[in-house]
Amino acid sequence: SQHHEVLEQAVWVLGNIAGDDATARDTVLSAGALEPLLKCMDENRKPSFLRIATWTLSNLCDGQPRPIFDVVAVLNTVKKVLDMD
Repeated sequence: SQHHEVLEQAVWVLGNIAGDDATARDTVLSAGALEPLLKCMDENRKPSFLRIATWTLSNLCDGQPRPIFDVVAVLNTVKKVLDMD
């Protein structure tokens, strides 16, 4: 559906921004993007979305200095994605 295409594009944009540098990554995190991303990943099983969302998540978790975020929530979501059939 068109909704899923827009969601994928929005997540891709966030990943691009977060992947630019630590300042951009921290801005995306400060804007509160992590929690909705994790929720979307929990609720969406479409492989193309999960591929983009996982890449975005990796950009949000990468870089120096290390970002501050809820590691347990991230790992729980990653586990759910890995356990999907």
